Amino acid sequence: MLDRLFGNTIDVLEKGLDGNGARLRAIGTNIANADTPGYKRRQVFFEREMQQALGHGDSPALAVTQPGHLSVGPLGISQSRPLESIDSSSTMRNDGNNVDIDSELTNLAQTHMTYNALSELAKRKLEGLKSVIRDTR
Repeated sequence: MLDRLFGNTIDVLEKGLDGNGARLRAIGTNIANADTPGYKRRQVFFEREMQQALGHGDSPALAVTQPGHLSVGPLGISQSRPLESIDSSSTMRNDGNNVDIDSELTNLAQTHMTYNALSELAKRKLEGLKSVIRDTR
């Protein structure tokens, strides 16, 4: 029902909020472990998978024309998931920890602003739906 009213806007906003929420948790973990010897920072990636799911990526999905066909290519937006990885490529300190607190705080601010913007967009979309429902009574 919502897909007919808004297309996949609600799904995209939901996945954006999920991805940014996962990134906020990873950044919080990184900040909390900034002084833990041997700790490797966590990163969360989800933008490329979302772009591919929306058809804006590098490789188009193959058409699935029969129920028995296997889908090859990008997943749909509802199947996309944030991917958390450990950044073990660089070590900044002698104790093996690679968390740069200044970089993490910058990432925290950027991710927080993005999360708030997506939250506001979702709120406005749902308020629009509420208004349409109220006006049809």
